[in-house]
Amino acid sequence: MNDMALLDNISSDQALMVLRKIWQRGGEFRKAIESETEGLLKNVNIDEIVDDITFALGSIDVHDLWDRSGPSSNGYSSPEDMAVEMIEEELAPFYDQMDRYHELGMYEEEKLQCMGVLKGLYDYEKGADSEFSDWASDISAECFSFLLKKWMQRSSDIHHKKEMTEFVQVNCPDWVKENTICKNSW
Repeated sequence: MNDMALLDNISSDQALMVLRKIWQRGGEFRKAIESETEGLLKNVNIDEIVDDITFALGSIDVHDLWDRSGPSSNGYSSPEDMAVEMIEEELAPFYDQMDRYHELGMYEEEKLQCMGVLKGLYDYEKGADSEFSDWASDISAECFSFLLKKWMQRSSDIHHKKEMTEFVQVNCPDWVKENTICKNSW
């Protein structure tokens, strides 16, 4: 049997179990896993995040919005409220990754992740041309403001705050005036 075929045919849960068993062996195995994991986590590419955000948000189908809104056993969900929920669902993995970076003390990577999400939200709003985006007007800007404020409040690095402010000013100029957060946070 081909060694790669064996790896290609296990589930992600099984792969994680194998990785944990190898980790427990310690020594060189543990060092290799740490090195590969750190390399993977430190490889934060703002442009890739922007592309992922704009693709994820641009892929939301207005028909899904219509199917999920309206009367239900839990009451009534307006299309506007459901649009917020659907956008938040798409953004959750990106926010979660930022939180993991913060928990690991990887503040540079957290900052880069945040920059990518902010620019992705900005680019989506500026370039969105779909029926769904008609229902979701201003949601991206609200998510942008929420995320920027959250990041600025929990970042204690003045240099990082200045970099974020400059990034937003250059890459999201139309939303700088609306976000006084950048001006008063450091």
